[in-house]
Amino acid sequence: MVRNPLRDLLSRLLWDPKTDKGDYEIAYLSRGVKGGIERVSCRKLVKVTKDFFVYIKGGEEKYIPLHRVIEVVDKRRGKIVYSNPRFKEA
Repeated sequence: MVRNPLRDLLSRLLWDPKTDKGDYEIAYLSRGVKGGIERVSCRKLVKVTKDFFVYIKGGEEKYIPLHRVIEVVDKRRGKIVYSNPRFKEA
């Protein structure tokens, strides 16, 4: 089975007690916001599946396909820890 580095990262952020989820932010393509990019704190992350990450927004679970994730940023260090190669500028 091929490993998915994004899924591995999000799972680690979700389950590793040494990691402060609040330090990380996910940017993903969203049809529901102006500009098309939505950002969510990993503090709201509640589940990672084979194809989705799930977070809470307005009391509801939102399922976001992993292929729509643009990047994951460590805000405390000011560093991109995951960048989706599909969204690299040519």
